[in-house]
Amino acid sequence: MEPSKVQEIKNFLQNNQCPDSCSSKERYYIKRRCENFTLKDGELHYICRRKKDKSQHLAKVVLLPKEAHNIFMEFHAGPLGGHCGVERTHNAIILRFYWPGMEQDIHKWIAQCPQCQTRRKSIKEKKAYNPITVTEPLELLGMDLIGKLTPTENGHQYICVMVDYFTKWSLTKMVGENPSSWDIHLSATVFALRTKKQITTKFSPYYLMFGREARYPCEVPKDYEICHGKVEAMVATEQLSEGLSDRRETMEAVKKNILNSQDKVRKRKMERGQEDNFVVGDKMTFLNCAIVVEIGTKTKLTNG
Repeated sequence: MEPSKVQEIKNFLQNNQCPDSCSSKERYYIKRRCENFTLKDGELHYICRRKKDKSQHLAKVVLLPKEAHNIFMEFHAGPLGGHCGVERTHNAIILRFYWPGMEQDIHKWIAQCPQCQTRRKSIKEKKAYNPITVTEPLELLGMDLIGKLTPTENGHQYICVMVDYFTKWSLTKMVGENPSSWDIHLSATVFALRTKKQITTKFSPYYLMFGREARYPCEVPKDYEICHGKVEAMVATEQLSEGLSDRRETMEAVKKNILNSQDKVRKRKMERGQEDNFVVGDKMTFLNCAIVVEIGTKTKLTNG
């Protein structure tokens, strides 16, 4: 957002006045525009309103295009991003930040992301779909073991993957350019998955586990310090966004969302699949899979 527009909105919110040079029509549009903004600790915030449940939250207004792109990189392509799609990346950012045209920018930047374009599989095969019913967090966990992988410098060769079927709280894998360093990326990858809105539950796994959204590094003030290492005292002062009664309502909403999502998947995707609609002349990219190469009794992950 242009600094002049930001200052114009700030002046109106603080003094309830428009510039003297404004016409009556311009004053009207300024007032309408300012209805969507408010000041918090002297900084401009956008009031995000959900039509579905009439809830709202505040998102800090991003002033410069470079700052907006840096935020996108942290939430999508950085170590904590996870290269999620447009909807999940947008949902994670809009909870915290706002700038005009952000959805179009996110769509454009993801379309230009080399990793996303070469690793996305556009054609899905028809499969049988047998959903598992769960009713509360940690009621049922799925566990799998991945390996043997390329040994890391720390001697790791396997990944134990565990997923909570209700909240989708998970641990998974990522292989970077250096296959022998995959273990150092696990914590960041897990953070990315846990803090993005899940398509089935309509909430992030982090929110369902702790009752509040996670804090990304770009949200922490540069001069912020934890005095004397008292992390417990700092966390205790953070207010949860829900009370116990609200949390019970959230759990009920999650159960309904899971059932609705399972029904949609059954009807639209898994049973029917997707057809190949490519025609002569269409431009496309090759799918860059992580190729598993057999070497004796071990497997090696490489980038194809």
